[in-house]
Amino acid sequence: MEITKTLRKARKRAGISQEELSIRMDYTQTHISRLENGSRRVTWDDAVNWAKQTNANDLLIAAMIGADVANVQQITEFISQLSQYIGFAILGGIA
Repeated sequence: MEITKTLRKARKRAGISQEELSIRMDYTQTHISRLENGSRRVTWDDAVNWAKQTNANDLLIAAMIGADVANVQQITEFISQLSQYIGFAILGGIA
């Protein structure tokens, strides 16, 4: 999935308008529109901030590595569970 489609999908999945996202990201609504339609180049900072504001890290990662979103979701869930387990072990929860 190309990045512009990913951005739009992330925003829509989050249920926010271009105007609301522009406020969250401190951009103009026109800037948001141009990023979504590909008339403005998406920078790394744009993509990371967009993912943060739309809670769409899974979509961004999938788009970047060319993977299926469902697979990325499974991997991120596994990493989250693993990090909780490791944190528990480090704190002495496992003898």
